[in-house]
Amino acid sequence: MIAERFGVAGPLPNLAARFNAAPLQELPVVRLNPDTGERNLHQLRWGLVPVWAKDAAIGSKLIHDDRRQPLRHGRAVGSLEKP
Repeated sequence: MIAERFGVAGPLPNLAARFNAAPLQELPVVRLNPDTGERNLHQLRWGLVPVWAKDAAIGSKLIHDDRRQPLRHGRAVGSLEKP
């Protein structure tokens, strides 16, 4: 169905249906190759990593507080020190 809908070239892996994505989880993404015009399926890591981050793992830390509880709102702590 993915190949038909998005016109993906090449073989497709057997993927299970997903309805949620967590930070640092790898997800299937259809990408267009600008040189060939082909669409290919790639596994990419989901999440936002700020430009000032030294480690990609900060993407999951930004959405939890110090007690590992999910944050309900954006975090203002340190926003004046970091771009």
